Amino acid sequence: MRNILIIIPHYNDLEGLQQTLCSVIEETQVDVVVIDDGSKEKPNKSKIKFQGNVFLKFLPINSGIGIALNKGLEFAVKNKYEYIGRLDCGDLCHKNKFTKQLGYLSKNKDIKLLGSWVRVIDEKGNFKYNLKHPTSYSIIKKKMYLNSMFVHPTVIFRAEILSKIGNYPFKYRRAAQDYAFFFNIIKHYKA
Repeated sequence: MRNILIIIPHYNDLEGLQQTLCSVIEETQVDVVVIDDGSKEKPNKSKIKFQGNVFLKFLPINSGIGIALNKGLEFAVKNKYEYIGRLDCGDLCHKNKFTKQLGYLSKNKDIKLLGSWVRVIDEKGNFKYNLKHPTSYSIIKKKMYLNSMFVHPTVIFRAEILSKIGNYPFKYRRAAQDYAFFFNIIKHYKA
C-alpha cells in the first residue's frame, strides 16, 4: 500500500500549479495526481518540478471540480493509497504539513478526517488573517450544520472511508460538494 496521494485539480493555471507543487516540502514521500479539467494550457510532466511522483490525468472537456476530484479519488483507490490529501492550484503549504498530519493520524487511528488552521494571504502574499476552526470532534460535528469546519486544501483523510461514504456528491456541483463530502464523513467517522 502506498502512503499518501495529494489530489490537485487543474484548469488553465500552470503558474499556480507549479507554485503549489514547489511549496510541498516534506520529510515523507508524497505523491501527487494532477487532474487537468479540460484546460487549454495543459501541464507537461517534463516541465513540472516536484520532489515526489507526479501523475497527470486529463479530462477531455471542462467538467467541473467535482468530477475532477472524483477522478482523483478513483486513481487513489485503484493505486491503493492509504491517505488522500487535497490542494488547489495557487495554494501554499507549510513545510512538512503532510508529514505532521500523517504523524497525527498514525497516533490517532480513530480519526479518519483531519484538517488544519489556515493562514489567509492576498494575491501578493501579504498576510491577512488566521482562520481557526474548532479542533474538538463534538464541536466540529455540531457546527458542521451551520458551515463547513474544514478548508478543503488543508484536509487529509483515510482512503478506507470511501467504501462507505463514496465520492464527492454531484447534486452540489456549484460550490458545496466539499462541504457535503465532509458532512458525510463526520456522520460516520471521527474528525
